[in-house]
Amino acid sequence: GLPRLFIPGTLSLVIGLGVTCTIGYGTILYSFSLLSLEIEKAFGWSKAFIFGVYSIGVLLTGLLAPKIGKYLDRYGVRLPMCLGSILVAISLVGQASMSSKAEFLIYLLLMEAVSILVLYESAFVALTQALGESARKPISQITLIAGFASTIFWPIIEALLDVIDWRQVYLSMALLHLFVCLPLHWIVLNKSSWHEAWRRDSKTRHHLHRGIHDKHTEVLISLAFGLSAFCIVGIQIHLFGIFAQLEISEKLAIIAGALIGPFQVLSRLTDMMLGRLITAAQLGIISVGMMTLGLAFNMLAGFLTPYAVVLFAIFFGMGQGLTNIVRGALPLQFFGDLNYGEITGRMNRIRLFMTAVAPVSFAFVIDSAGANTLLLALISTCLASIVLLNLATRRYLSLRV
Repeated sequence: GLPRLFIPGTLSLVIGLGVTCTIGYGTILYSFSLLSLEIEKAFGWSKAFIFGVYSIGVLLTGLLAPKIGKYLDRYGVRLPMCLGSILVAISLVGQASMSSKAEFLIYLLLMEAVSILVLYESAFVALTQALGESARKPISQITLIAGFASTIFWPIIEALLDVIDWRQVYLSMALLHLFVCLPLHWIVLNKSSWHEAWRRDSKTRHHLHRGIHDKHTEVLISLAFGLSAFCIVGIQIHLFGIFAQLEISEKLAIIAGALIGPFQVLSRLTDMMLGRLITAAQLGIISVGMMTLGLAFNMLAGFLTPYAVVLFAIFFGMGQGLTNIVRGALPLQFFGDLNYGEITGRMNRIRLFMTAVAPVSFAFVIDSAGANTLLLALISTCLASIVLLNLATRRYLSLRV
């Protein structure tokens, strides 16, 4: 018969974390592209300042990632994720009431620094602690749910801005963290018995577990993840700028932007159904391969509009959708579930450093060399990521022999 949709006992955990991650990405990441415009209008600050602070925030997150990961390994995920909800709410209230550059800096940096506690980084650790080796499927499932974050939050925030001002939008987002995410984290992560059993068991299981932790493999994967994340974040922020330079109409650009989300979700759904047939390492190579293909179609946009643009959105969206699953599942496949938080924390540090420089470096290349040069550079970046994933896989297989 059909495989069961949920691993027994994980329904509330998957739905709960799926909802909190959706709210997390919607309020922390996707809201920024719309609300930063409102802040720019309200205070007359430059884009460079606003996005500069945002990039510093991402760098700060990267610095904290390994420490937070280690802490999650040692003490479990429930209290840190609850605390995360409270701190994100405080930072959103701060942003709602700010009136100076200094306040903007403090509250945005606070939000970025604690964001790790309410996003995939911590949710993946929660699933790995609860399910060990079997966490790959629920990792797919929560990324499937949270894949709708932009689809849900962009229209809602647009609509709210017609009715209330941006400060009240920030306040309403704070309320979501306090009255939806906080109770959900408290309730669904209540299986403290999991964590105890997991801690007791991890010492014995370490000998049975097939994962081998090898520093070189970790660095290769971290760089591969960093390069693909660099492409994704840059495209997310500069998509309309790139399309404008390629002389693609705004209407077509908006259609392409809107298509990326559903195809992200479609690729995750496919992974949920067929996940058992493909290893996380193979999925990693497929995901970056699809993104490369998408970028290559964009190079043809001048000749094949509108088809090339739509094909870009489909392939890039599908590739991008799989990268988050790979980020959770590949370290699990290669290194096992022992010290998973600490290992993924170190890997996230490299990824976050690379994504922090993406917005600035993309803007620089678009202005100085043009969109086509940027696309060529991105295609090379994706190909380098594929090479690194291949090397990491070969190394992992040779160590297992």
